[in-house]
Amino acid sequence: MSELPTDHSGLEYIINHVFCPLKLPQASDHTLQNDLALSQAVLDAAQAFNDQLPSDKQQLWASSFKMLQNLQDSIRFSVMSLKEVESQINAMDDEDVLVFMIRAQNAAVVMRKLESETIFESFEISPDPAARRAEKLIPLFPKRGTQLTPRYITELLTGILRGLGSIADVPRIRKRIGDDVLWNNTKLPWRRSPLWLVIRVALQTTLEAQCSWTSDI
Repeated sequence: MSELPTDHSGLEYIINHVFCPLKLPQASDHTLQNDLALSQAVLDAAQAFNDQLPSDKQQLWASSFKMLQNLQDSIRFSVMSLKEVESQINAMDDEDVLVFMIRAQNAAVVMRKLESETIFESFEISPDPAARRAEKLIPLFPKRGTQLTPRYITELLTGILRGLGSIADVPRIRKRIGDDVLWNNTKLPWRRSPLWLVIRVALQTTLEAQCSWTSDI
């Protein structure tokens, strides 16, 4: 059962941003409540998927499910909560993954905690409109990766990670983002949900990374 009820507006938002039907809104439909409805729909689907997995595969999926739960907790606020971020980082176990959507910087940061290091990845979540109009974009995600020993996690800002860490060899993927800019007599244009991109990239790269780590054992 969903923790958050999805009203008609939330359901329409999910349909438009996940499936991109032929007729899309001509103005921004983004609200915090709609983002939470989208996040909850993903969590419900992830739980249903988990219920169908054999018991020996559920452990691999557990870290992805936990990541989605933490993402929903972090986007409940219009401005990122320092307390929530610190709580999630402090609670990380080996092989846990966190993803934070930083709206003000138009970016997402992914943290992957391994036994002897923590890998940080980052990518842009909403391409520049001018670049978007030029042609269909198929960008590479994540854009950057940096690894640090675990003792530095809560002491550093993202901007100095590369200076104190080293370049990490992280799995990268290409995605057709379907980020149309639709604008008809309105203040803000309709653009596909950055949250939906963050969810897709975080899930796919996490599953690919798990397969890589498992094959190395």
